[in-house]
Amino acid sequence: MKFLSRDFTEREKAVLLALILLLMGLAYYNLVDQVVRRQMAEAIAEREQLQTDLTQLQTQLAEMRRMQQELADLDGKGGPSYLASYNNIKAEMTLLNKILEPATQYSISFAGVARSGDLIRRSISLQFTVPNFYSARSILEQLEYSEYRCLLGDISYGGGSNQVSVSISCTFYETMVGGVPDQNLPAG
Repeated sequence: MKFLSRDFTEREKAVLLALILLLMGLAYYNLVDQVVRRQMAEAIAEREQLQTDLTQLQTQLAEMRRMQQELADLDGKGGPSYLASYNNIKAEMTLLNKILEPATQYSISFAGVARSGDLIRRSISLQFTVPNFYSARSILEQLEYSEYRCLLGDISYGGGSNQVSVSISCTFYETMVGGVPDQNLPAG
């Protein structure tokens, strides 16, 4: 034990001091520097993930706002249509007569009923005459945005400044859900 109780030389003291500083440097590097760097890298990765999530949420929010605007536009144009139960011809005739009131003359021709499973299609041809293009457009919009599901097609028009004649085919859609079949309904 005599070895540990002796005085160190200047050179030994310098080597011990260098070893102590080296051990302290290694301890700092392993216990502080590396831990902080790892935590910073994790924080940067988390920030990038949050930024990606934020971008996705902003895209979803923009899509939701667009969809809400579409719904608001639909509400302003009569709301979404629905499939009425078969046989809805009386309600459809009432609707057509109401929509065609501004016309100076009109005729309605039924082309028949087609069935595909529970889906019923009632094809109708309309011809009407109105005083101007604004009235014709109004009637077409009322048909397009009516409460009953209706598909417009084959629209043709002609006329001048004081009379417009329009010919259009439209198909009203109905469903057998809640409907009562009759002799006019083809087999589905």
